[in-house]
Amino acid sequence: MVYLPMSYIYGKRFVGKITTLVLELRKELYCIPYDRIDWDKARNECAKVLNMLCCWIEDPSSEVFKLHIPRIYDYLWIAEDGMKMQGYNGSQLWDTAFSVQAIKATGLVEEYEPTLFKAHNYVKHSQVLEDCPGDLSYWYRHISKGAWPFSTADHGWPISDCIAEGLKAALLMSKLPQGMVGEPIQPNRLYDAVNVILSLMNDDGGFSTYELTRSYAWMELINPAETFGNIVIDYPYVECTSAAIQALTEFRKLYPGHRKKEIDSYISKAVIFIESIQLPDGSWYGSWAVCFTYGIWFGVRV
Repeated sequence: MVYLPMSYIYGKRFVGKITTLVLELRKELYCIPYDRIDWDKARNECAKVLNMLCCWIEDPSSEVFKLHIPRIYDYLWIAEDGMKMQGYNGSQLWDTAFSVQAIKATGLVEEYEPTLFKAHNYVKHSQVLEDCPGDLSYWYRHISKGAWPFSTADHGWPISDCIAEGLKAALLMSKLPQGMVGEPIQPNRLYDAVNVILSLMNDDGGFSTYELTRSYAWMELINPAETFGNIVIDYPYVECTSAAIQALTEFRKLYPGHRKKEIDSYISKAVIFIESIQLPDGSWYGSWAVCFTYGIWFGVRV
């Protein structure tokens, strides 16, 4: 998602036309004269909306480029010291799923009825209902029908632990009175979610984030990033694997007749993976929050 548009722009050897506006922006954006910037030093400080730029380079008048424009505001926000741009359009589904589970754990669901009703509605509307169009194998895209993303349905990228947490929240609320949280998600949509989760297990029993581990670790030798390591391929993580186990276990309780043997096998294999990556001191190395604290939290929940 990052290097593809970078490769396109570099392959085109694209250089934009130097206009009066461009010259004015150079003065506004940089603290020193543009021709005195040390680009080797400054390259880690630059942010580019690369996919949108690719569409503009291809055809500034295209419908594809025009569709990018209204989504700019999904990524901009105003802080105390000025405007910021984030790399994601939020974490809405992720936050909602965990909030629902936390409220249920308090035993005070009656006091949060309006909140749970709205949260359930959001979970239902943020599920991805269709795969991406076209031949997925041609574009090396994974299936997404039934998945939950990190943020919104419009974002659309399926992520293993987000699917799992979304499914857990949906299953949890299906056990609450409809008068409190509304109608439950239909079983066929839950089946689709399980199908995506199962499709994301690697051969070693672990779950990565966005896709299967498709290549080899030596690919990191060509990683051009200076701030992030281990990003060229997708690796299995304790957090994603644990979330998948938890979701499949909860699903199996409510729908014991759906792909039971397959689900049993996947859970057993995933548990073996979790045990295999536990460190000698009993901890697990976490990658998506406060390292060992986060990793251990997911490890012990299995």
